[in-house]
Amino acid sequence: MTFRSALTPLCIVTAGIVASAALVSGRPAARVTGAEPALPTARVLVARPEAVQLSVRSQGTVEPRTETDLVAEIGARVLRVSPSFEPGAFLRQGEVLVELDGRDFELDLDEARAALERAAAEAEFARATLGRRELLAARGVASAAILDEARREARVAEARRREAVIAVERAERDLDRTRIRAPFDGRVRSQSIDVGQFVSRGTPLGRIYSNDYAEVTLPITDEDLAQLDLPLGAEVAADDAPVAILRARLAGVEREWTARVVRTQGEIDPRTRMIQLVARVSQPYGVPGDVSRPPLATGLFVEAEILGLRIADATRLPRGAVTERDGDAFVWLADPENRLRQRQVEVVRVDGDSAWISEGLALGERVSLSRPLGLREGLLVRPVLVEESLVMRATSGEPAS
Repeated sequence: MTFRSALTPLCIVTAGIVASAALVSGRPAARVTGAEPALPTARVLVARPEAVQLSVRSQGTVEPRTETDLVAEIGARVLRVSPSFEPGAFLRQGEVLVELDGRDFELDLDEARAALERAAAEAEFARATLGRRELLAARGVASAAILDEARREARVAEARRREAVIAVERAERDLDRTRIRAPFDGRVRSQSIDVGQFVSRGTPLGRIYSNDYAEVTLPITDEDLAQLDLPLGAEVAADDAPVAILRARLAGVEREWTARVVRTQGEIDPRTRMIQLVARVSQPYGVPGDVSRPPLATGLFVEAEILGLRIADATRLPRGAVTERDGDAFVWLADPENRLRQRQVEVVRVDGDSAWISEGLALGERVSLSRPLGLREGLLVRPVLVEESLVMRATSGEPAS
């Protein structure tokens, strides 16, 4: 290999290095600039106060307002049992349900009436005798002893007449007690006797209950009671009684009945610490001729929604947007400059995942639902508006559409 041929590759490599150095030295220097930090995002909800009807939920079992046991007041044999005196049958006030053998009581009544006639005759004779002796005594013919004896006999005869009157009244009542009548309109819960059976005084005949009203005892908490503004342990005027909507599934269909909360029981259950409300439904088995209203049967388990106070302006927020501290409630707002500001609010009710704000928020203010890193008063954020329907649906577990 000649010297010239060996030098050629070296020259090529040297030329490449020189050219690369020239390119690097000719490139303009990179300019270093300060990058602006990204603002934290805050999901905000626009406050829209509106009129709100508060409600309290409870549950209970339907019971009759009046329920009583029928018992025999005399001893006798059962002669007849009315078809109306069967479990589940309807009955009318004054209707004869059971008829007992009253022949012995009819004889007792006849005997008492005869005794009354005899006593009345004796009393009349004694009064006449007294009158004659008083006249003789006035003329000085009869002695004082004779007059006193006449007065005593008159008083004794009158007392016997009154005793005879009482005996007749007692015999009449005993005879009337052979017919056991319904004390009110209602239904039969149970019947425990049959024809031919001998019953003695105090023997249970059956159990009946009235159907003019049905009542449901509804337990609520002390906080719930504040939502209803009800007096503790007092009757409620009909015009002021809160409405309770009762719901139950009957014959495979969801049914509703309107009730009125008429009173509280005035006591707190020592086991559950709950207050008992009593809701009443009039005509639970419907009005005659009205087939549109289903019967509210005794023993039915119902869910109740009690309508409470009306708040003129209340804002509904997710419960997580409200912070509690030392018994007070606070929310974070995004001001017009997009800076976070904390404000104290008044929570009138917490219902599941929702909180109702009655004071502290104005229409159009933006409530922050987020808690960005470095949360503090005056923190600059980038607000992202969200729809109330989507927020509430998410907190309740419903799928967003």
